[in-house]
Amino acid sequence: MQASRGKTGLMAAAGRVYQTGSGGTIYGGRFSNSLLDLIAAAPANSWVQLNQNTLNSVWAPPDYVPIYVSGPGDTTAVMRAWSGFGWDAKRSRLILYGGGHANYDGNEVYVFDAQTRRWSLGLYPTDVKEWDLTKAERITMDGPLRSPVSAHTYDNNGYLEVLDRFITFGGAAAHVGGAYQIHGDGPSRNAGPYTLDLSLAGRGMVGGLSDTNVKRGTSAGVSLAGAQAWSMRDYYKDHPDPNGVLRFLPEHISCGTAYTVENGHDVVYITSRPGLHLHRIEFVDSDYRNDLISRAGNAGNNPPQWDNTVALDPENRVILIMGDVLSGTHFWGWDISGPPKDNFLVKSGGLTGPGVTAWLAAFSNKHGLDYDSVNRRFVMWSEGGQVFAIKHLDGALNVNWYIEELRPNTGTAGVDRPKTRAELDAEPVGIYSKSDSATLGKWKWAKDLNAFVGLQHNYNGNVWVYKPSNWVRPA
Repeated sequence: MQASRGKTGLMAAAGRVYQTGSGGTIYGGRFSNSLLDLIAAAPANSWVQLNQNTLNSVWAPPDYVPIYVSGPGDTTAVMRAWSGFGWDAKRSRLILYGGGHANYDGNEVYVFDAQTRRWSLGLYPTDVKEWDLTKAERITMDGPLRSPVSAHTYDNNGYLEVLDRFITFGGAAAHVGGAYQIHGDGPSRNAGPYTLDLSLAGRGMVGGLSDTNVKRGTSAGVSLAGAQAWSMRDYYKDHPDPNGVLRFLPEHISCGTAYTVENGHDVVYITSRPGLHLHRIEFVDSDYRNDLISRAGNAGNNPPQWDNTVALDPENRVILIMGDVLSGTHFWGWDISGPPKDNFLVKSGGLTGPGVTAWLAAFSNKHGLDYDSVNRRFVMWSEGGQVFAIKHLDGALNVNWYIEELRPNTGTAGVDRPKTRAELDAEPVGIYSKSDSATLGKWKWAKDLNAFVGLQHNYNGNVWVYKPSNWVRPA
């Protein structure tokens, strides 16, 4: 048994008995974890639905949502409109922020706590105001240095576990359709990514400064406290750029990210357009000017320009990228074990294994992709219950990729597996929107669960865990 030091010190009594002063804490033995017990009881290669309430049950009330065109915005867009999520493995929670472009102006944040299995409204949306009338462009009421506008985020949301912050690079920002913009602080410029401190989430606060919430109808006399939770890494203001890579970085529309820890720091690999380059950002500390930004891979072999999903094999230093419907039966990747290289292209002739036929039939676009660190393979989710393992066997990286279908679309939809696209589209209007962005950005490896987390259904916010084979209970 291990004993930990309490606030007022730890005093050891005789034998295996420990005492601590008032307010102290002693930990010992094996603790139960209902979430891991739930996963442990499930068969290998099966789905478990986690959420016990729905996302729409905790939406910000209409009077707290910014006006979009002629009325309150459509909150389904937070998830529906090409938005992914971040997974906080320290606390087993999912963070959702999105909306954006021509869909929605609310920048609120929703949190799903996998331990309680419930959704909550983490931070209320900030109101917006006009900036450029010729473009109908808007900024948040407290300004872009204090909080971001809403955005399509694609596969650009994540979590920095060392800095303990949610991060978003955005993609198609509201009313701009491109990178976040800084206005009102000298010449207008591109904005870097935003990080978010969730320590005050769930306390009825607005994300930025106090008194910047929407005030309309029942909220007219309400002044919400500000969590001041957002922080922008202002790369294009004063970040050193000795290698001239920043000019290739800002455009993240339809792009994707892969996360890891290197040198004891958070590291994000991120694609950018035009040309689709691969960049590496090492987050050294809280000062963005110390972030190490470099080129990690070059554009080549006509990589996909739209709907990218990106995943990293940290052991073999290989990144895979899948993309738009124009890619047909191809996918791409980079070898990042050395200096930046052109990407490699994998055509259908470079595939082998029992799942190739099913994979080719399923392959279109907007998939989820991440790396299974237990089985050491990439795993793609193609809506419904359809999951594919993708693993490189040997030799050159443009050939010898083994594909296995792990679980087909069998069983009862919405009960023991997520729904297929056809099943979702068959739902009545008003229950589900057919423009949902599929599984793009909604599929993450959760190392605290040793399993994948998937998100589906823009009203219900159904959170699914996919338990892979050879599952090992995390320490």
